[in-house]
Formats: sequence, structure tokens, C-alpha cells
Amino acid sequence: MRRRTGARARAMLDVSTWCSTPGCVQPPAHISACTPSTAAVPGDPATIAAQLAAVVAGLTRTRFRYVDEIELHAGIAAMLNEIGVPTGPEHREVVLSPRDRIDFLLASGIGIEVKVAGRPGDVWRQLRRYAESDRVRALLLITTRARHVTGVPTSLNDKTMAFHVLRGGLR
Repeated sequence: MRRRTGARARAMLDVSTWCSTPGCVQPPAHISACTPSTAAVPGDPATIAAQLAAVVAGLTRTRFRYVDEIELHAGIAAMLNEIGVPTGPEHREVVLSPRDRIDFLLASGIGIEVKVAGRPGDVWRQLRRYAESDRVRALLLITTRARHVTGVPTSLNDKTMAFHVLRGGLR
């Protein structure tokens, strides 16, 4: 194997331009998607806002291919991992109460609910129950139905509420 020398070798080893988030070892292309969640306190409003923005940006630039909600969950988990947001088993299908199980609960406290069907009233009742949990700091509804987001409030139970409508639907 030939050893690299010169400027190219130095450029390969120079990580000073890599992501500055403590604990993150991603290359420069990752910086725009990185959130300070590894450096900040989970539940901190600045951390939540930054991570929520990063997740929505990731959703916007990702095209999901799925035949059901289970496959969509897998695609969303892969996208979250790609942008540096861990989604291990402890972050998926999290039980908030005997009646409530949210699709994703990130370490920062962002709860993510994914909907491909259902009546808008049922969806909002479910989200209101999730907002009552002390574990949830913000909510993100990811849906394939524009009607689910009609009249979306900006907060539920004093917790930030965001949504993203996926285009394209089931394949």
C-alpha cells in the first residue's frame, strides 16, 4: 500500500473543519445536519428547537419508499440516524401511559408521531394526550394526509408542535 504524502494526506487528516459538536465525528458535509444534542442538556429549549429544525430539514430532503406505516417508521429511523439522532429500541414505540405509545421519543424530549391514515379528530386527541406526558418536550407529527394538519396549533399543553406532510403517499 502506498503511503499518501503532501497536501492531500494533510487534508485527509485535518479534522479541524469537521463538526464541532462534542462527541460528533462526522465529516464537513454533515455539519449542516448536526444538532448540538450530544453537547446540550436534553429538554433544553435551544436543543429542542435545533433538533426539531434538523429533523424537519432531514424529512424535507429525504424521499421515503414504503408500503405501510412500519416501513415508513424504518425509513424515518434511518434518516434520523443519518443526521446524528439516535433511534435505538429505547427511542421507538415508547410507552407514555397505559393507553399511549408514541412512535419515537428522542433523547431531547421530542416526540414523533407518524400517521398514514386516520381521522383528524382522532389524531389530535392522541397528540393532546401525548402532550400531557412530562417526558414529551415537543411534538412532531409526520403524516401523509394534509387534512391531519389543518388548523395545526403552534403548541399543545405549552409544548412546541410541528408537523411535516410527506408527499407521494404509499408506493
